[in-house]
Amino acid sequence: MTTINKVLVKVDNIRPNAIPADMKGAWVAELDGRINDKIVKKDEYTALTYPANGDDDLLADAPYESVYELYVLSMIDLTMQDYNNYNVTAKQYNDVYDAFSSSYIRNNTQSSSTSIKNLWG
Repeated sequence: MTTINKVLVKVDNIRPNAIPADMKGAWVAELDGRINDKIVKKDEYTALTYPANGDDDLLADAPYESVYELYVLSMIDLTMQDYNNYNVTAKQYNDVYDAFSSSYIRNNTQSSSTSIKNLWG
């Protein structure tokens, strides 16, 4: 599993930047919350904050953990007004996010066709 701290180290190695770590950490925490709200839907999920939860496991794991790095990279590009790089990293982020969503739903959602329902009460 990956953590906010691991994501930030990878991002800073890929693309050195002047964005403060607390802002990048907040972006990762925001995305993890969105993943819970839209895909995983854990009732017991506690929203992450950075740096307090910097070493806590994030929801998306291999092979989809790059979703966090790509999101932060795209947000850096947007913040720095590098729209050419933003378009590329945002597309990559969307592709990985969609792949994670599809995989999670396919592997963790019970099909309604496998259950029998009593229609007459």
